[in-house]
Amino acid sequence: MKITNKPNTALIETLKTLNKKKLNVGWFESSKYEDGMPVAQVAIMNEFGSVAKNKPPRPFMRNAISDNENRWSKTANQVSKNILKGQSIETGLNLLGVVVESDVKKSIVDITSPALAQSTINARKSRVAKGRKIQATIEKPLIDTGYMLATVTSEVK
Repeated sequence: MKITNKPNTALIETLKTLNKKKLNVGWFESSKYEDGMPVAQVAIMNEFGSVAKNKPPRPFMRNAISDNENRWSKTANQVSKNILKGQSIETGLNLLGVVVESDVKKSIVDITSPALAQSTINARKSRVAKGRKIQATIEKPLIDTGYMLATVTSEVK
């Protein structure tokens, strides 16, 4: 076998292309509630709370990260190996994005505390009495209409 110092051009080009790519997971410009409020703004308010609106933090995103970062790292390593074996970069990153999306959604569903304020529960009951359906129990934090949960997505840029 002949050993050469010539770099593998295809590998170098793949790594350069991969290095330019970015996977984003969350809520993007197009995700808005009917009143025009960006879902990302509501997600941030839920994640960190709002003193002005007397809302406590419900850190679903931070929980998703801390609960899954090791698994995401292993998945990213496998995606990298698959890319080096010929899988398209977009396919690999999109697959990783689906994994992260799923874990963020699970984290939203799993949040049970802090409990909703009685005023929030009463407002939900009032809306239900007027015929509006909710996507979870009236007492469930983070899921009222289900729109924030449904619009978690990923994109490769």
